[in-house]
Amino acid sequence: MSRNKRKRFYPPRPFRIWDAVNKRDLPRRCYHDAKRAFSVALLLAPTFQRGAKLEVYHASTGRLVGQVITRARGILFYHAPARSR
Repeated sequence: MSRNKRKRFYPPRPFRIWDAVNKRDLPRRCYHDAKRAFSVALLLAPTFQRGAKLEVYHASTGRLVGQVITRARGILFYHAPARSR
C-alpha cells in the first residue's frame, strides 16, 4: 500500500480536556463530540482553584474548541469560532 493511500487514524473519542496551569490532560476525560466535552469542562470548573484554565481540544488536529477560566467572581468561557472552508 502506498503512502498516499493510507487512511489517517482518528481516535474514537478525540475531544480532550487539558489543564493549562498544570500542563496535563485530565484523566478519563475523552469525549466523542465537542459540545459534550465543553459542557463537562464548564461543570468541572468550580472544583478547581481560582485562576485555573481548562481547554477543550481535538486530539487529532490539535484545534482548540474552547476555554474555561475560573476567576474570583465567576467563570469565564470562550468558545472558539468554527473555521470557514
